Amino acid sequence: MSIANMEAQPARLILLDGGDAGGLYIDATGVHTLPPLAPAILSQLRGVAHLLRSAQDEALDEQMEQELNALLTRVSDLAIERVEAAVGPLAGKDALVYLEYDDGFICGSTGGPPRPLPWPTAGSLPPQDLTQYNQLTAEIGNFINAASAAGLDMAEVFEDPSTAAEKIGFRLSGHAAGSLQQIAPSQLENIPDPVSREVIELYHKVSADGRFIDRWTAQPAAVAEALGSKLSVDAIDRILGSAAITGGPVSTPEVVTDVVIIVGVLLTLRPGDIIEDRSGLAKF
Repeated sequence: MSIANMEAQPARLILLDGGDAGGLYIDATGVHTLPPLAPAILSQLRGVAHLLRSAQDEALDEQMEQELNALLTRVSDLAIERVEAAVGPLAGKDALVYLEYDDGFICGSTGGPPRPLPWPTAGSLPPQDLTQYNQLTAEIGNFINAASAAGLDMAEVFEDPSTAAEKIGFRLSGHAAGSLQQIAPSQLENIPDPVSREVIELYHKVSADGRFIDRWTAQPAAVAEALGSKLSVDAIDRILGSAAITGGPVSTPEVVTDVVIIVGVLLTLRPGDIIEDRSGLAKF
């Protein structure tokens, strides 16, 4: 859908990879992919991102911080005006989500200042934990793909990953199995983050129904409605932007895979929430 053909109605815009990869335009008609905006607009948005980082410097005195925040608000307001001139009116204080490789910001059309948006994996994890996470995500991704290809019931896979792994001859660690069990259908109420809970609940419904497996990540709101559910805007954003949550660069505005979403949700859990296998039995 081209920018010129969009209806003039309030909407939300998610820009990926600093806008260089285009974006996702969400309005009453659905979710539409956009080509990159004009270079001048993207430069102004990058300027907002740089100013926002500067405003978070703890070494700033109070007066300098106030002056910088006032400048930041003016610059972001101008940037929003230029974006709206290109794509149409945006709705509310959270209308624009600007994502770069490891952070970004949220702002809107109401005159409020932008807010920083660090991705979960860009936090303060020490190097050894980050290495462990990278190994864990690769293992989980490979396992989910293998289980799906083998035609296993995915609800049962999450409820008892170790047994599922044995059925298909996959070497799954107790650490990975314990992590997957946290987002099993029976554990939905125990997921602390409400947005992650929405996403995983929809994933399980899609897996059980089977009709929308090839398009739920592209059209989460429509698929949720078809299954008798309604997603929050934050859950839609999480699904459409999950590639960035996993810490990898987003090179295209294409939708993400089931595996990326599962891994993304796991990475929103604190390191202490990733549990070990409690069976006491040696696994492989």
